[in-house]
Amino acid sequence: MLSRANALGWQGKTPVSVIVGNRPEDDISRATEAMRRYAKHAQLDVMAGVVGQRLVAIVGGTHDPMGAARHFANVYAPGPVIAGHIVDSLDQCHFSAQAALSGFDSANAWPGAPRPVSSNDLLPERALGGDDAARELLISKIFKPLVETGGELIETIDALVTYGGIEPASRALFVHANTVRYRMRKITELSDYSPMEPRELFVLNIALSIGRLGERH
Repeated sequence: MLSRANALGWQGKTPVSVIVGNRPEDDISRATEAMRRYAKHAQLDVMAGVVGQRLVAIVGGTHDPMGAARHFANVYAPGPVIAGHIVDSLDQCHFSAQAALSGFDSANAWPGAPRPVSSNDLLPERALGGDDAARELLISKIFKPLVETGGELIETIDALVTYGGIEPASRALFVHANTVRYRMRKITELSDYSPMEPRELFVLNIALSIGRLGERH
């Protein structure tokens, strides 16, 4: 792959990310040329091509794939634009591509998703769609760290999901509201997701559900 990329002008810039969206209906060459112009201005590498109805761009040299995706978003046809996570080299870009393609296939499950959106921000939807890598990330990054602290943080998330707020959750748990707030801060510290934010509480809830399903085996 590297020799082919070099023949196409790839200069070997790292790290690498893959961006996926709907292919434009007009001339694809105009879209890819627009990507190349921006990449040259930003001192990035880019290779782009059509896969079915999707336009896939491999971007090298960016530590901010979402920033590159924002510049490329207008090139794509209407619909989701997904920025895969960064990887160390072109040889590993298939990992970013798999995440971006999985995010693209599952993005409709989050009607309010921003455009573009990171593949990591679609972990719940990807997991629900059968993406094993997303399931493993939710388990390793959220479920396991919370479980390892004992049951209090888990039951607090459950109560917040079930009862919809700090005060009703505290009554259901028979603890003071400040205790719930303290636990919520601990949840955020451990998982990087805040149960105060509805979207992030949803992510936490899905992570717990998937983790519990895994414990059956």
